[in-house]
Amino acid sequence: MLTKNSFEGKQDFMLRGFFHDQTDLRLHQQEFNEIVLVLGGSAKHLTLHSVEQISRGDILILPDKAYHGFYATENLKIFNLLFMLDQLPLARLWLLNHPGFKHLFGHHQDFYETRNHYPKIHLPEDEIASLEVYLRNIEAADLSSSPCRKAQLMGNFLILVSFLCEKWQETISPDQNIPLEIMKATEYLNSHYPEIIYLD
Repeated sequence: MLTKNSFEGKQDFMLRGFFHDQTDLRLHQQEFNEIVLVLGGSAKHLTLHSVEQISRGDILILPDKAYHGFYATENLKIFNLLFMLDQLPLARLWLLNHPGFKHLFGHHQDFYETRNHYPKIHLPEDEIASLEVYLRNIEAADLSSSPCRKAQLMGNFLILVSFLCEKWQETISPDQNIPLEIMKATEYLNSHYPEIIYLD
């Protein structure tokens, strides 16, 4: 199971990625953000709220503290991209104003307690194939001891995340483009409605 120990030896830069043959994995709560890119095979993806079939081209966006697992896996091949978003300030600074970034990465686990699924994107074959070069670059940098390792990781990470933000933005209507500050305020109100809430 992936835990914070997955960053062992890499605590100075909480971003890594690797190809993985995924077997059945019980429902668990993780301690980091994760993007799962399905490259082959199939499985049932399990969360607290839903079960859905996944196969090549599916991309799962999982927030910190997400609950998820896999079962009925059949030759499931994935790429795991693990990161601590709050420890990658440049990524947040550069992408914060992108509407797709707000929808994919602007929420915490509490937000999803009132919904039935985490964000998911499906890419056609040509697009998932074109991303694989960046995935190989990320894994190579993850394994490298080069002084350029962090720059290589961050560069490929930003290309991948920017692409996903653009793809997500294509799927939503203009009236869903809510400012991040409003989304955070709404999320806070939904989580604290039994309490007395002051303007500050």
